[in-house]
Amino acid sequence: MEFENLSKLSIEQKKEILAELIENDVSYWKKVLILMSMIDENDDTELLDLVIEHKIEEIDLANKKYNLFLKYNESNSDTSQKSYVSVMEKILNGSNEARYSRACKEVLEILRFIPDEFYNRINKKFIERLEKNADKDYNLSITLNTNYNELDILNETKEILSLVSDKFWNTDGKIFDITEIFNK
Repeated sequence: MEFENLSKLSIEQKKEILAELIENDVSYWKKVLILMSMIDENDDTELLDLVIEHKIEEIDLANKKYNLFLKYNESNSDTSQKSYVSVMEKILNGSNEARYSRACKEVLEILRFIPDEFYNRINKKFIERLEKNADKDYNLSITLNTNYNELDILNETKEILSLVSDKFWNTDGKIFDITEIFNK
């Protein structure tokens, strides 16, 4: 949008555009995913933490100054932009949250039922982090005949699986959905 056109918009319209740009900052999400894929188990996460921290500061400041009501731990289903900040922080840094530990266990169990060609695309360090954080006492019952849509899984599980899909499976312009892969 050209500046002349932008200057003719109302304050509310400008706020809507600003909120959309902040929420759907593709370069930010690309940076986070690239940094996350580069971090090994013993690596320092200082740069990733800084990128996430700056995004949170940007959102907080925009909310305070312009009342945009942006959130940094939710999915924006209208624009299909997925907010992975919370999920990525927990995967990288671990978490003591019971729901997150259950979600890790559910993801690992679901991944046992996908074809090897997809499982083998997932970074081994990523799987190790899930295993490390998984609830050892929790069990999700899945059989060969189970349909993905029949699974009673946590939203956190769906977020992690969405991250796996975006990060490891959606390459070369092909988009794969966990439902499609699981039900093969």
